[in-house]
Amino acid sequence: MHAATPWHKIDYVFVPVHVKEKFHWVLAVISLNDKCINVYDSYRAAGHDAAIRAEIVKLSQLIPLKLSVNEYYNKKGIDVSQAQQENEFFNVVFIDNVPQQAHGSLDCGIYMLAFAEYLSYGQGIPANVLDASRLRSRYATLLWNYGQQKNDAGAISDNEAPPRYSRFNVAMEEIDTIQID
Repeated sequence: MHAATPWHKIDYVFVPVHVKEKFHWVLAVISLNDKCINVYDSYRAAGHDAAIRAEIVKLSQLIPLKLSVNEYYNKKGIDVSQAQQENEFFNVVFIDNVPQQAHGSLDCGIYMLAFAEYLSYGQGIPANVLDASRLRSRYATLLWNYGQQKNDAGAISDNEAPPRYSRFNVAMEEIDTIQID
């Protein structure tokens, strides 16, 4: 989907959220139809969750304002007087049973990327632990290949680059990786 697609034509928005206080990344999936933000966090802990929630609540307060300013409800054909209040905050839901990174590791960014990839392809997130080392290699390979395609096409910007083809419905475990030296 193109980044310039109007918000009233989409159902979900994926937002990587960096929580500076905890030096941690989480994935927030905004469901515009359900007025809720689903949070996918690879490190759930009592003292940790409060800081994550505080950051996501800011987002839950900003989204309704963004939608109102851009006349989202009118463009979507929603009668605001019968629907929930336009500026009502979005509900924040922490999704349980997602893979958790090892305590003390700095794998949150890799987990966040994997969550986004699984969800964007409609696969759901597996309940088992993700292999962070394998994911790093996989993403490095994808970026390397994309850079090579851009170079081969003489492209300078992403707008000039050859199209990136979707790996729709291909489980990440089935994709071959190559060793980059």
